[in-house]
Amino acid sequence: MEPRMENVDLLSISQAAQRLQISRQRVHQLVANGQLRAIKLGRYLYIPVSDLECYLAHPPGKPYAPRSSDAGNSIDNGQERC
Repeated sequence: MEPRMENVDLLSISQAAQRLQISRQRVHQLVANGQLRAIKLGRYLYIPVSDLECYLAHPPGKPYAPRSSDAGNSIDNGQERC
């Protein structure tokens, strides 16, 4: 049996691109790279709103590290990505 997704708000690729202010092709790249989760319904892909908000809250790339004397120390503050 497949897991059921009830009451999940979904956005089309175009809607996700508008919210992210990027092209539809870039959204497809993010999905292909695994940076953004998509659900395929029929022949179309949809992005869960919760995943889009998580992507916006935690953009990929090098994390910010302030310059200080202990910048080389890696400290895990217990925060997890969505």
